[in-house]
Amino acid sequence: MQIMPDKKQLSILIVLAALFALASCDRGQKQIIGKWKLNGSSGEVVWEFFHNGSLSAAGRPGRYSFGAGKRIKVQTPTATFVNQVKLEGDRMIWHAPDGSKQEFTRVK
Repeated sequence: MQIMPDKKQLSILIVLAALFALASCDRGQKQIIGKWKLNGSSGEVVWEFFHNGSLSAAGRPGRYSFGAGKRIKVQTPTATFVNQVKLEGDRMIWHAPDGSKQEFTRVK
């Protein structure tokens, strides 16, 4: 015999899942705040992420936001893209849908 959750239990589960998703996005946003140097670049390419969702990419303004599945959406005047993001201490890795990746190191 299969037990089905009632509407109240289902509602609680949905709210908990939504809160968990929001909390993980908030944690990622807090971890990304600051300056990051793009590894392997020929010049000094620095990205800076701010608390309000804005960014500076090599001196050019932009916006960023986190989505489901550990994704980051970046919008600059010249491009918009969505990548998987992995934050590990002072290291950040972006995986693009085409399989390429970009690695960053936090600037202290």
